[in-house]
Amino acid sequence: MRIVNILGLVLISVVLAACGGDSGESAADKAADAMKDAGASLNEAADATGEAMQEGYDATKEKAGEVADAAGEAVDEAGEAAGEAWDATKETASEAADSAADMAQQAADDAAKAAEDAEADLKNKLN
Repeated sequence: MRIVNILGLVLISVVLAACGGDSGESAADKAADAMKDAGASLNEAADATGEAMQEGYDATKEKAGEVADAAGEAVDEAGEAAGEAWDATKETASEAADSAADMAQQAADDAAKAAEDAEADLKNKLN
């Protein structure tokens, strides 16, 4: 809106300047020419404003796309890391279960051997 006000003041100044000269042209012709020039300037300003707005929109849209892509990549990486952590947890749990089973088997074997030894020792004492 401010640019329109400034251009309005320029238009008035141009019209007044054109009307004050003695070049032989009528004041109406000078005013008409000044208004055409001011209209052309106003059109150029509007075009430049439109182009600037379009460039700003395009840049914002491009940046938003980049941000969305980066967010998608971050989510993918987080998913991969979570999957790797889950796999490591399962592997560790599996190893722990195998180790516990081995220890239980060894304890059972040791208990069976001790029972056999006790039985043999008892038989020797009875004989």
